[in-house]
Amino acid sequence: MKTLKLLMLLVLTAVFTVSCESDDDGMNTDNSNGSITISANATTVSEDAGELLFTVTTTDAVLVDTTYEIALMGTALETEDYTVNSTNFTISEGETTAVITVNIIDDTTVEEAETIEISVISENGESLTNPISETVTITDNDSFAFEAGILISNEGPFGSGFGTVSYIDANFTAVDNDIYQDVNNDNLGNIVQSIGFSETNAYVVANVGNKITVVNRFSFEEITKIETGLMNPRFMITANNKGYVTNWGSGSDATDDYIAVIDLDTNTITTTIPVSEGPEELLFDGTNIYVAHQGGFGVNNEISVISPVTDAVTNTITVGKAPNSLQLDASGNLWVLSSGQFSYQGDEEGGSISVINTSSNTVTTTYTFNQTEHPSYLNIDNNAVYYGLNGNVYKGTASSFTIPTDAELTGLNLYGMVVNDNTLYACDPNDFSSNGSVHIYDLTDNSLTTSFTVGVLPNNVYFNN
Repeated sequence: MKTLKLLMLLVLTAVFTVSCESDDDGMNTDNSNGSITISANATTVSEDAGELLFTVTTTDAVLVDTTYEIALMGTALETEDYTVNSTNFTISEGETTAVITVNIIDDTTVEEAETIEISVISENGESLTNPISETVTITDNDSFAFEAGILISNEGPFGSGFGTVSYIDANFTAVDNDIYQDVNNDNLGNIVQSIGFSETNAYVVANVGNKITVVNRFSFEEITKIETGLMNPRFMITANNKGYVTNWGSGSDATDDYIAVIDLDTNTITTTIPVSEGPEELLFDGTNIYVAHQGGFGVNNEISVISPVTDAVTNTITVGKAPNSLQLDASGNLWVLSSGQFSYQGDEEGGSISVINTSSNTVTTTYTFNQTEHPSYLNIDNNAVYYGLNGNVYKGTASSFTIPTDAELTGLNLYGMVVNDNTLYACDPNDFSSNGSVHIYDLTDNSLTTSFTVGVLPNNVYFNN
């Protein structure tokens, strides 16, 4: 009798083995091989979900305990992003399923969404011809400290101390001053002139310190410093995976000004572009880079046009004296606000606005201010043109512009001014030696929304979204 039972068991086992081998020949390559399938209890889970369950199912109940081996793949890393008790599991005799439990690790690191892929690769030690797999995406539940809201560059005291960067949250509920030093226990140098941005990084330009500090723009953790090849750096933009930085050069030489070109992958200066005196703000319109030459230690009246393909000046455009800000309108025209020449610089000359056709790079219209009027801080927002003059803010319409005679806001102490989405951010230096302020106005009714105390000499506002 025992011999007969043993013979019957061997026959059944052989039949089961042949069946599995036959099914393997018809396996597909997704999550089924004809005899077993795998599925997860979700296609996407948050990092704080705790557990993730993968269920392996056989077509029929197994006749004997059957052991399977799994392989772990995907962009998520075992032990860092998740743990699995074992890479082997067993479907017990008479059963059709087994569950693989993945424990997701809820860390504090900000990261992109990642995937975990579990593949069943062998059965009872025999490799499956077509392993089956299931993939689940794990989304991050963390955020950077400064990934939304605004950044303010604060020059700091000239010649001593150092500049800072302040952060105001998107809801205008809190301010955090000197975020770079808080994160890195270091300082940015003297003077913090401006901040340039790539998609992920911020480039803090220290004018007197002759360096650029590269940080993650959302965490403000330092990546590196660029400390060679700069001489009186002023402003920076990025285009075609390169950075372009205006440099005044030596104050005693009007002919050594240049644009430093930075490889953003290596954060090194690869070449320089000679330009005329006093390059200041830059703007990239998607085709060309435009540089306003305010004059540095003198007075200039030029816009340089630079190709980011050849890294060479392709054209120069004459505008009013001391161009100080650049903006594009909805039609792609470049607006240039020039402050003019002050009486202490020679014969006084009022400011002007030049409108440049960027297809032909020619001035199509010029608006001239009175001889003693020297405007600054041009902004274009929703077809409205804003600028500052003598502590007042003026508004015109881009599509039918005339120089306005009445101010929208009066009595401000402006050291910088940015308009975005009907909101004015006014940088106030206060007494030019203690902490300054940023005042936020709702331009739908010109009311003061709130004010924040920031660092010494706040000069510009940036949106860190």
